[in-house]
Amino acid sequence: MGFGSHKKCHDCQEIKPLDAFHKNHRDPSGRVHFCKECMHQRYIFRRYGIGPDRRRPCEIGPDQKWCPRCSQALPKSAFGRNASKKAGLTAYCLSCHNEICRDNRIKIEGSTRNYHLKRRYGLTDADVKELIEQQGGVCAVCAVGTPEHVDHCHVSGKVRGVLCFNCNGGLGQFKDDISRLINAIAYLEEKSWIVPVEPVDSQPSI
Repeated sequence: MGFGSHKKCHDCQEIKPLDAFHKNHRDPSGRVHFCKECMHQRYIFRRYGIGPDRRRPCEIGPDQKWCPRCSQALPKSAFGRNASKKAGLTAYCLSCHNEICRDNRIKIEGSTRNYHLKRRYGLTDADVKELIEQQGGVCAVCAVGTPEHVDHCHVSGKVRGVLCFNCNGGLGQFKDDISRLINAIAYLEEKSWIVPVEPVDSQPSI
């Protein structure tokens, strides 16, 4: 918060003259967020471990970790694993980590759907919409259902079409095995004349 020739320190929350802050040309105020006194205290803590940790306004237990995004001391179980870090945990808690990842995906790819389509199939949302148009706007198998699921060959990885939920699940249950599908067709053709068996009435007749 700035008041012309004054600025509010983010640490001590005091409004001080601009001269009490170091210069920072990237900030609209031309000064850093913390006054010189708080900056010095931060340095002393980082260098010698003396004084309060201005970044963490509460005590942190041995089984806790500080999340800088939500500014909370949380159980270590609230953090994901990261072998590259000294503590073996992510810098942010799982909730903040997921939000940051989602925001970055939207910022870079335009949407989370675009991100997953590119990562899994090398397609964009526009590519999928064009594929659906080529299918006439319906499922590529039943030609009735709404095409929502991208279908691909699990051997080559190439995209085959866009299917409705039922057809996509059906191919998955048959494991894309053509012989099983042929046997299923033969089974239906052979058994289609059979009259369904009526359920037996369990109630005794009077």
